[in-house]
Amino acid sequence: FGRLDTWVNCAAVAVYARFEDTTPEEFRRVMDVNFHGQVHGLQAALPHLRRAGGGALIVIASVESVVSLPLHSAYAASKHALEGVVDALRRELAEEGAPISVTSVKPASINTPFFNNARVKLDVKPQGAPPIYEPEVVADCVLYAAAHPVRDLWAGGAGKLFALSQSTAPALVDAALARFGIPSQLTDDTSGGHQPGNLDAPRREE
Repeated sequence: FGRLDTWVNCAAVAVYARFEDTTPEEFRRVMDVNFHGQVHGLQAALPHLRRAGGGALIVIASVESVVSLPLHSAYAASKHALEGVVDALRRELAEEGAPISVTSVKPASINTPFFNNARVKLDVKPQGAPPIYEPEVVADCVLYAAAHPVRDLWAGGAGKLFALSQSTAPALVDAALARFGIPSQLTDDTSGGHQPGNLDAPRREE
């Protein structure tokens, strides 16, 4: 229709490894894709929405922008950083009265090839921490945010529950994730261990 009304940023790669096994280069690469990739997208889209007289900026963040899982230090760091940018941008636009909404969609574990494509530095294939939701849950959030100015949307009730627990009882979340966080992300599939994934380049396979 000759204009942009809605812009959706969705970029993510991951490394499944303990913090001490994650290299500085891997941290930088995850940050380049997950954080800088979305920052570049926002900076590219914003002038178009201004010229159009308003619209919606939507970023696909993660529940891990609030609650970090073990084995995900680089990924969680990138999503925390993204949340900081989104908050600052939202407040700047509100201060100037710009009719541009900024929404952070925070999915829990979603049934996508994300886990198959992660870099794995473990002995087994990883999986999303259950419960795992279908992609339509995220799509519904994006569709809603495109038409309704809203700050945050949780794609999956488990993520919202974890975030609430993090804000009210962080020590309890520490204890729970220390006990269950790693086992819940591991499978018995040894063929999926120690995989390079798509961290440095796209993969043809899922």
